[in-house]
Amino acid sequence: MPELRAAGVSFALVAVLCTWSANVGAAKPEPGKGENPLAAKLHSIATSKDIPLDLWIETIDGEDPDPPEMIVYGSGVGVWARTRQFPVPEKQMLKALKLLDRAGFASMPDHVRGPKPAHVEEGGEPDSTMIVRAVTLTIGPFSKTVIQDNKAWKLESFEKLCHDLVKIFRKAARHGIEASGLDDGLAKVASGELAPEVLQVLVNAPQQRGLRSQAGQGWVLRINHGLIEVEPHDLTSGYGRSVARRVTPEQAREIAAWLREAGFPDMPPNVYDAGYTDLAVTVLGREKDIQAREFAGRDPAAEAAVRARFRALRDHFEDLTMALLKR
Repeated sequence: MPELRAAGVSFALVAVLCTWSANVGAAKPEPGKGENPLAAKLHSIATSKDIPLDLWIETIDGEDPDPPEMIVYGSGVGVWARTRQFPVPEKQMLKALKLLDRAGFASMPDHVRGPKPAHVEEGGEPDSTMIVRAVTLTIGPFSKTVIQDNKAWKLESFEKLCHDLVKIFRKAARHGIEASGLDDGLAKVASGELAPEVLQVLVNAPQQRGLRSQAGQGWVLRINHGLIEVEPHDLTSGYGRSVARRVTPEQAREIAAWLREAGFPDMPPNVYDAGYTDLAVTVLGREKDIQAREFAGRDPAAEAAVRARFRALRDHFEDLTMALLKR
């Protein structure tokens, strides 16, 4: 799943902003009673203290250009401001889950707004919509995002929820592990110093009309939030049924080693190769995107060495994708 983004950047988890408002005066439902599956899951975990690995909370809090952003995982790993990994004690995670449960988060509207203030400063509505505050809770296949944008009146209860969530982890996030560059980040994933949750990979190799051959085309692989998801693709039916698995620490180390051995961080942004492939990698905010195809006016012989390295790397990901699709 895609992650939350700061104010001014699109929210990948929210395709369309909902336009309905929160009923500020409505009574909150009793936690875990008569609610949706996510609410029931949240209440069960908050009271049983059994935190699953496929759980995470993402939060944006603030109106500054660079507000506090954090993601905390059930595995005991957190990421602060997309740049620092820090340890998440179980006690703090349970405190955050109980806070969300008591707030009735799973039953909140997707887009919140408060009442119009008694005194409003003059001025027009902002030209563009920006996320001011947001929380996403994911538990296995269930996920919910609640946002407040800069065109909505502030809802104090949601503002407090965001403040309190960030406050729980702020002290723990002061110290952690960062990456000085993409190669450094990959080296730390390969050594196990960084967790699988901080490795993000997208390999997109769809079938395309106009290609001289569809050999090796027709698949996509995504790694995000410690999950690996693969899908087949063909020109007739588009993308097929996806298969998702948790990324084991051993897999994360192996994938990071592939990328380093191929010299991915130092490859040019465009590589001459047969077919079509997009490959993007991010580790703690250090990122690189490469597009590989038959670029017009380029000499294939002059790029043979880098093409061989890219092709070997692409083959690793294709083999992994095919193995998962066959399961």
